[in-house]
Amino acid sequence: MLLGIGLIPYVGVQNDEALFANPMYLLSSKDFSVTVFHHQIVLMVMSYIGTLKTLLYIPIIAVFGVSVWSLRLPMVLAGALTVWIFFHLTQRAAGRPTAILAAALLATDPVFLATNTIDWGPVALEHLLLVTGCFFFVRFGQANRRRDLAWGSFFLG
Repeated sequence: MLLGIGLIPYVGVQNDEALFANPMYLLSSKDFSVTVFHHQIVLMVMSYIGTLKTLLYIPIIAVFGVSVWSLRLPMVLAGALTVWIFFHLTQRAAGRPTAILAAALLATDPVFLATNTIDWGPVALEHLLLVTGCFFFVRFGQANRRRDLAWGSFFLG
């Protein structure tokens, strides 16, 4: 997390990084939204990007305003959470010493740090959801609990 925080102020905001904000400020195409009780609810930013990140950022921007810190710090925290869940995934699959090494390598990987800090599209959320889904599938494979299968499918869906 400290390595990601160190990168936050050094690069300007890139348009793909702020793409999630379009549905908050601009009305989207009717192809990407539904109308519920006379309110337009945007479901997609583009044909291949949903609005999960938009929904997560609505309260963040309402409380903290718009700045490079309010834009990037939540994704740095998502990256830290990804490393933590990856540690537990690897520990279940390969043991504690391997998990410590794997988590340390992931936490210091420059590409992982850059794509989580300067989040071009919803890459940080993609990492988080993928690792979390895999964690639950491994847990399902070891304990054969349907609840873990359902959670793994939810996070990958």
